Amino acid sequence: MSESDRDTEALYERAIGEWGPAAQIDKLTEEAAELAAVCARRQNGLAADGELAREAADVEIMLEQLRQLIGDEPIEAARDAALDELERRLDAADAEKAVTDGGQPAETTSSEDDDVDVEGELLDTLEELRLLAIRLDAREDVVLAYYASQAVESLEQAATTIQQREATEGRPQGGDAA
Repeated sequence: MSESDRDTEALYERAIGEWGPAAQIDKLTEEAAELAAVCARRQNGLAADGELAREAADVEIMLEQLRQLIGDEPIEAARDAALDELERRLDAADAEKAVTDGGQPAETTSSEDDDVDVEGELLDTLEELRLLAIRLDAREDVVLAYYASQAVESLEQAATTIQQREATEGRPQGGDAA
């Protein structure tokens, strides 16, 4: 059944009602850790795109449930700020490239492009989780803030691993939305 054929909002409400907000945040932490692990395995050639897609879908579903818990507005505000920062960094990189190599962009392969997309997705997820942790901390919801912080730490480790591997392998690093 496609998403257009089901009421995902109602489905998420049922899940939150059935298992509770804390359990769903636990599940987000689990899914984020699984995504981070698959990202690391993919970088080592040990995971296929299908496995990565499944884990990314699981994290997206859990993040959508979090949006129901905390609302869209703070997440969108943080996402906009992260995109502004990404644009600023890319503009700075373009300006530096124009100075250092006469403006000729480096050739990339589709494999490198795929890696950049994976890192970008990971960093987008990381930014959403950072915002969640801050918002939960402000609400003094200690348990939920703890689990969100744990998910942030897991994704930060995965992002660091990806960046280190890219630097070691001499591949260009992807944008940083954080």
